[in-house]
Formats: sequence, structure tokens, C-alpha cells
Amino acid sequence: VSYPYQGGWGDPQGSIDKGLMTGMTPEIFDGNGWRSLFGAKSRDAFGPDNNRFWYPRAWVAPNGKVFGISADKMWFLDATGNGSVTAMNFKEPQRNANSATDAPNVGPNSAAVMFDTGKILQVGGNAYSNGEGFLSSSRASVIDITSGAPVVTDTTPMTYGRGWANATVLPTGQVAVTGGSKWNDRGDGDTVLQSEIWDPKTGRWSLGASGGVYRGYHSTAVLMQNGALLIAGGGAPGPVNNQNVEVFYPPYLFATVNGKTALAPRPQIVSLSTVQLQHGQAMQVEINSQNGLSQVVLVGLSTVTHSFNSGQRRYVAAFTQAGTAVTVQAPPSANVAPPGYYQLVAIDQKGVPSPGVIVALGNGVAAPSQVS
Repeated sequence: VSYPYQGGWGDPQGSIDKGLMTGMTPEIFDGNGWRSLFGAKSRDAFGPDNNRFWYPRAWVAPNGKVFGISADKMWFLDATGNGSVTAMNFKEPQRNANSATDAPNVGPNSAAVMFDTGKILQVGGNAYSNGEGFLSSSRASVIDITSGAPVVTDTTPMTYGRGWANATVLPTGQVAVTGGSKWNDRGDGDTVLQSEIWDPKTGRWSLGASGGVYRGYHSTAVLMQNGALLIAGGGAPGPVNNQNVEVFYPPYLFATVNGKTALAPRPQIVSLSTVQLQHGQAMQVEINSQNGLSQVVLVGLSTVTHSFNSGQRRYVAAFTQAGTAVTVQAPPSANVAPPGYYQLVAIDQKGVPSPGVIVALGNGVAAPSQVS
């Protein structure tokens, strides 16, 4: 295992020569071996300035390139041929700030997630590392890369500034932000225990349930098949060393019945024609739902580290319905849904999701070992 920038500040590119998996030149794996993309060497995208090297937030974009955010910069990586990078400004770099709404939402302690095809929510941050930082940001921005050049639009800020929080897209397209601290990697009075949920339809946040312990640096949040989040670890190195987990149940799992809170009735995916989908393929799904059907979505399985879930993205699938029989159209290409494993989720007219069923998508992706 090699930590980012192990090659050293004085020799950022030389780390490649030392056999370390770092440096400003990306590499691509073709299924058999690695190849350096020397044309894509970029200090703006992967260099030491403002710790851009530290776990850039990156996604396959609808145009087939890789789009990323590295601290104060955004970039597109074209992996064809010798490779190339086009970098552009995102926000001002990390700095001392007078308030959470003044602090820029940048840096490795920010969180980001693709909540819809080509649409990214970037929140919080304002640090260089877990040990070097400032007052955490509460700002939130939407980056739209659906039409090529990224369009950045600020949305309503969070209630709290958060550093080292986790952002998780829910099947409904809402984004749950959990954990973090008001000042970079601090505990005690700076911890943020209350969750917040952002709604892309309104651009506004609502407060959710509070956790019992501080979830900060090295914490994770994973969307489970039952629609709840498994929130784990966090705080080390730092004020705590959590080796425990909590479960967060989003509000969509509940309803009010006769003035009392109860579990909401949920749609159920009863059967499906295949668990091994190809891009552009149609699949048959039997769905039981007492409150109709509004959406069928695919949500990438979670792979979380350092406040970034690189596996998650959400794709809204086209469908037709005849009673309980639903024909679902798979994503047209790997540009909008890269090969891998996804939860298939049905959402009813009240915004309640079904339990997810794991399916494989794309050439060469084996069927899940078990589907229930």
C-alpha cells in the first residue's frame, strides 16, 4: 500500500520512478496490465498544491472521459491514446474563514456524490489534510457535467459546517450527509452528530436523526439493501478511535398513521428475469406496490474512504408497466453507468423505496453470488 504523494513534495513526479503508486501521471489498467498516460501528467489535477493529490473525487462522465475535483480545481481526463487532462478552476483554495458559509467547500475533507446522471453534489471541507485545516465549510455546490463543460451552481448551505463528513445518495435522489466536525478533525464541542438530507427538487436541506458518537476522519457510510445507512468507524487519527457502527434509518422508511409514527408500506421486487444485465438490455421485473410506482433506479454499490464514496452513482431507468409486470431498460452505455454491481430499487408514488436487489451490469461482470 502506498499513501498519496509518498514520493515527496520536492520530487512529485519522481515517485513513479521509485515504483510507488503516486505521482502526477495517471495510469490505466486494460485488463492485463498497467500503462502510463504520460500525456495526462498534470500538476493542476494531481499535484502537491493545496493537496490536490489527496483522493481526488472522480467519476466516469457522460462524455466518456473521467471528471474529477481536486481541491480548488476541476478536470477532465481523456484516457485515449497517450492521455490528456483539461483542468479549470473550481473554487478558491482552502483558507482561514470567519464563518462556515464563508469557508470554501474544497479539499480532501469535503464530500461529494453523483446523485443523478452527470450531476454531483459537493459539500463541506476546507482543509489540506486531517492535521492541517481551518473552520469547516457548510457550503454546497451542484456540478453539472451533462453537457460537456462543467457548470457549477451553489445551492443552499448545510445547517452545520462539516469536515470529514460522508455524503450518500439515497434511491430517491436525496443526499444524506452524516458526521463531520465544525473544525477540521476536532472532537468535543466541534462534533456534528445530526444528519442532514438534501433534496435536489428543492435545493434545500432538512435535519435528520442524530448519531450517538463522532464520525470523522476514516469514517464510512454505506447504503444497505434495506434502504438504511450503515455508518461506521471514524476519528482516528484524531480525537476518537471508533470501532463501532450505527444504523441510520432515513425518513422515507416511516409514515404517520393515526397520528403515530409507523413503518411505511414498501414496494417489493418479487422477481426479475435476470441479475446479469448488459447495457441497453431490457429486463422484466415483477413489482408489488400498494402505492403505485414512480421510479425504478440503479444505485452503485458503496466503496468508501476519506469522505468519498467512489462506487456510488444513481441512474434513473426508463420503464413501462402493465399491472405488476414492469419492463425496465438498462442504461444505454458505460458512460452513464460503468460496469459493476448496482442495487435495483423501485420507488412508489409516495417516495418510499423497495428493498434493493443487487444486479450485475456490463460485459465481463459476473452475476451476484446470491440474490434474495
